[in-house]
Amino acid sequence: MAAPNWNIVLACFESAPAELFTEELNEPGGEVLRRLAREGLRFARAFTNSPGTIEALVSLFAGLAPAAHGATSETPTWPAHAPDAVSGLRNLGYGTVAVCPVRDVAEQICAKSRFHWLIPPQWRLGLVERGWLLGRRVAGRWLRGNEGLARRTNLAFFHWLDHYRPARPFFAWLYYPSRHAEPSHGEKPADPFAPAIFAANYISGIVRALEQRKLWDTTIFVVTALRGTPLLRQEADSLDEDVVRIPLVLRLPVPGPGGFVVEEFCQLSDLSPTLLHLAGAEEELGAAGYGRILVRGNRVTAGPEAVVVEEYRGVSAGNYGMAFPGYRRRLLRTARFRFLWQTEEIPELYDVEADPAAKRDLALEQPKMVAVMRAQLFHWLAVQHAYKRGPASGAAEAVHQRTLRVVS
Repeated sequence: MAAPNWNIVLACFESAPAELFTEELNEPGGEVLRRLAREGLRFARAFTNSPGTIEALVSLFAGLAPAAHGATSETPTWPAHAPDAVSGLRNLGYGTVAVCPVRDVAEQICAKSRFHWLIPPQWRLGLVERGWLLGRRVAGRWLRGNEGLARRTNLAFFHWLDHYRPARPFFAWLYYPSRHAEPSHGEKPADPFAPAIFAANYISGIVRALEQRKLWDTTIFVVTALRGTPLLRQEADSLDEDVVRIPLVLRLPVPGPGGFVVEEFCQLSDLSPTLLHLAGAEEELGAAGYGRILVRGNRVTAGPEAVVVEEYRGVSAGNYGMAFPGYRRRLLRTARFRFLWQTEEIPELYDVEADPAAKRDLALEQPKMVAVMRAQLFHWLAVQHAYKRGPASGAAEAVHQRTLRVVS
């Protein structure tokens, strides 16, 4: 399905509910979400690679798990050996733009990813006022807090689109900081679905802008998040199901597949090889690292039987994640089990079919299953760490594909 004339827009939220495309929102943006779910591929078992921002961010662009790329909260530097999807798209002739109103995230992107244009936090109210004829007082109220930063992302992208000359396709990465459900001081309790409404409003704005500019029919549109957001509670463990599960919708122009839910496991690290493949990259470029290509031709590819989520010391998953900064933890998630390992060797095992809320720890009752899953986890980690010594050979790739065939 090589299509070098397709534009690519990747809308990435710092955190958003995994159920984003399944809730019936009584908001203007809700219809756009339902439309995307109807037209696109909705991945119901999409997981982040880590609840940590830098770990997830590099996994998104490098197509590697944190154990392979090595950029973590403990060593927060973009690794020299990691591939970069943005450079790959540039080499294919794409114009590339990043719109990121969060300073530390923009600095990480600017440090390595080679976007032609980076619209950073310095894009301030003056430009908004000139471009959109807003008074300073009104704009000051409208562009405050994280909602203001998200609006700034959309407005900056609209401004860039209006000045972009479509001599070649473009790749746009749009970043939105979180919108949490808790009220600010003195306000009434917030709607628990506020994070979903927040995301819906900005997604709908991008879709309509592309339609107005006659670009929608030639644009691959992707919506995801670095981590999930619990809808009905304000605090959660940073490896809880509703933190590690993320929304992911991939909408392809005709004749691409769409209109159904994908039950295969996938992760953030699968996005860059997928987008490179859809953009027409050679197979070895599209398959960089260990991320898999999600769509080939008109078919969704088979996924692994499990995924691994990594947490490092110092990771903070924001207001919705209570991290354990003194530990390294790993989650091995199969269709049936959640296995948690931490550096103090206190494993936890939950049967998510019988116990969806993960309240009953079965580690003491099923020591054989704990041993099997721990061995599979460490085998997977060993294969990932080996990538730091250089790209894997075909034989090593085959070994990797077998490492997550866990009893479920």
